[in-house]
Amino acid sequence: MDGGPEGSASAGPDGGVVVANAGPQPDAGSATGGPQSGGARVTAVRNVKADSVRATTIYAHNIKADSVRCGRVIAIAESDLPPAGNQDLHNDNVAADELHAHDIDADLVEAATCYATKIDAKH
Repeated sequence: MDGGPEGSASAGPDGGVVVANAGPQPDAGSATGGPQSGGARVTAVRNVKADSVRATTIYAHNIKADSVRCGRVIAIAESDLPPAGNQDLHNDNVAADELHAHDIDADLVEAATCYATKIDAKH
């Protein structure tokens, strides 16, 4: 994967989890009224296609998944979302502290908090 200014990806210790590092980002939580990042690593990508996506906080325009497990789901206007990145991320498993994406398409999405304009889940 190209490690441009928007981010880079690497295999986790087990070789299966991708953790994309978006580098320094402004604290998008304060701009949207959401929780403060508190030093969490922000991953900003355009679209995510994965078997599973796990994050503490997800900001996305659209989440499409077979199963969505979010402690809190908060509907948010698209104009209030923090900016997504420019690169697409395709991998089996994606893990992040805070994930900013336009579209997420996965079998499983797990997060403590999901801020989204639209969620389409089978379960």
